[in-house]
Amino acid sequence: MSRCVLTAALAVLAAAGVSPAVLAQPPEKEGEKYALLVGINEYAYKYLQPLRWSEADVTDLAAVLRKAGYKVTLLTGSAKEAEKKATKANIERCLKAVLDRPKKDRDTVLIAFSGHGLQFEKDDAFFCPVDAKPFAHKRESLVSLRLVYDEMEASLAGMKVLMVDACRSIPTAKDRSPGITAGSLPPPEGVAALFSCSKGQRAWETNELRHGVFFHHVLEALRGDVRAPRGEVSLTWLANHVMRRVPLTVKNLETDASQSPNLKADFSNDPLLLVQEGGKPDPPSTPGKTIEPPRKPNLNADLTRPTFRSRIGMEFVRIPSGTFRMGSAPRRGQPADESPQHGVEITKAFYMGKYPVTVKQFRAFADDAGYQAEAEADKAGGFGFTGKGPSYFARKPCFSWRNPGFKQGDSHPVVNVTWNDARAFCRWLSRKEGKTYRLPTEAEWEYACRAGTTTRFYCGDSVEDLEGVANVADRALKAQYPPVPRAHSWNDGYAFTAPVDESGFRPNAFRLYGMHGNVWQWCADWYDEGYYANSPRQDPKGPASGEKRVMRGGSFFNDGLSSRSAFREKGDPGICFPDFGFRVVCVLPQEDP
Repeated sequence: MSRCVLTAALAVLAAAGVSPAVLAQPPEKEGEKYALLVGINEYAYKYLQPLRWSEADVTDLAAVLRKAGYKVTLLTGSAKEAEKKATKANIERCLKAVLDRPKKDRDTVLIAFSGHGLQFEKDDAFFCPVDAKPFAHKRESLVSLRLVYDEMEASLAGMKVLMVDACRSIPTAKDRSPGITAGSLPPPEGVAALFSCSKGQRAWETNELRHGVFFHHVLEALRGDVRAPRGEVSLTWLANHVMRRVPLTVKNLETDASQSPNLKADFSNDPLLLVQEGGKPDPPSTPGKTIEPPRKPNLNADLTRPTFRSRIGMEFVRIPSGTFRMGSAPRRGQPADESPQHGVEITKAFYMGKYPVTVKQFRAFADDAGYQAEAEADKAGGFGFTGKGPSYFARKPCFSWRNPGFKQGDSHPVVNVTWNDARAFCRWLSRKEGKTYRLPTEAEWEYACRAGTTTRFYCGDSVEDLEGVANVADRALKAQYPPVPRAHSWNDGYAFTAPVDESGFRPNAFRLYGMHGNVWQWCADWYDEGYYANSPRQDPKGPASGEKRVMRGGSFFNDGLSSRSAFREKGDPGICFPDFGFRVVCVLPQEDP
């Protein structure tokens, strides 16, 4: 059966003046943790459709949180004790009491609602208590979400989390209200909101899961059924897990419906909600595990799946919409163009290549289109490895993407390609397959690279965490190129490029490979050192004009610090080097709400 949904929100107030890298680690001394959980299956008003699993959502959530040290207040519609009944008076009394308890910014408050909800206008939405009268002229009988936001904003807690699973339209036979859109009731500053559905969708609950789909995936993450990095469930990791898993679960139901959570947030830290129980925590260099859906053949044209394969063998992974902190907080020696760190919202899901474009894939383009790369067309050639000092690298007519001066196989990332070459590839692939392929924006690239993390790399904060994750300058390169200024102590076996799918490097939580190291990746944006100071919050696309284009990710030729998630490089769109490559995205055929 379906369940209407008002909103499913995760809210957090950032601790001022502390860098994300610091807050990504557990605090030295944890504060107190409080939770108010409200679930209602059946209502006094007969036209409010009974639900089956709302009370199970919050009852099971209470058990998990109590084990994690939360002091839990639980209200349900079926409670026998009058003070534990989920009435309007009890909900608002307990809400104020729980939010008043924290006394310092290390304290955490989590509030969760599961049941029905309404919206009558843009500026407020309402949760239905058990004694609700669901009419516009009876809104005094409802719990205002605006009131909840206001009370949370006033609380002294440093980490405030709100989860709500309730309906999006008025569930009575006599009156109807418009559904709530993701942006119609934005949270106040410092609050993040994860909506369990997008516009025009409904949330689902199933007898098989014995929960609502949204809370089922929240619970599996909190319980540790799916491992977070180091076993630490942060706000961003939980949100990304839910955004990935809910659409897949609903897709497997015997229905044509869809359900896509949306994260709305602007926070400068990534609060730690709890540490998962059981098992040995993942080491810092291990990305969070994800549940891989069963692999099915022939997904070429299906852009509703978590992955698909193009006709020339390119694999794509669906990246959900969401928000993140782009750039880096000021740090000594760090490039100025990474600041100010700012909140960015990616409003539409998209597909990103699982790997950089390979030699084989670029050859398919060049042969089919009769394309000459710029290094070939201008007869001057690209840059390649000569194997001889003092420079070891030189520009010669013999060097191009076909020959960078070192051995490459079909599965190696193509190099010696300009930004213009990369754009030409995208245009060809779009015509070939009837989809829209393009280079990622700089914001999309960093969002996809981070995959919910706030550390310098998706695998941790230390360059040593890159071992086994990134092909960067190491002893293998130094053996071939002695002048390399900074080479790391390990040897990954690849002096130059590594094959994208056979090298053993670990992916991030979005299952993307090679986001750190191997080859620089061209982005769509013009480069502007000061762009972050004026960047729009939603879907920034870079300045309207410029002289150079943005590159991201670092390469085999650079030390690990140049492969940081926030690191920005720039290059003339007509220049190429033996460590310049690219990765493409596929745009959904219609806007993702």
